Amino acid sequence: MLKRPNPAGQSGLTLVELLVGIVVGLIVLAAVSSVTVSTLVSNTRFLRDVRLTQDLRAVQQMLGREFRRAGYSANAGSAVGTNINSNPF
Repeated sequence: MLKRPNPAGQSGLTLVELLVGIVVGLIVLAAVSSVTVSTLVSNTRFLRDVRLTQDLRAVQQMLGREFRRAGYSANAGSAVGTNINSNPF
């Protein structure tokens, strides 16, 4: 069965409606891309900070082990004048 034309003689979208739809779609796409880029940048900064924290913690542990191996003690000032070697190594 064939469709009869609309009595107003119009079917589909007009050029203005189509252009408005495209502009709205582009605005939404720009907003989504902006959020995505912002999230990626934030995630990169967070990962860099986590890596820095892990590296600093590793250096701190390594220095602590080296100080203990070298015989450093936090109470070394009170043991001045005594001949006690409390180095466990």
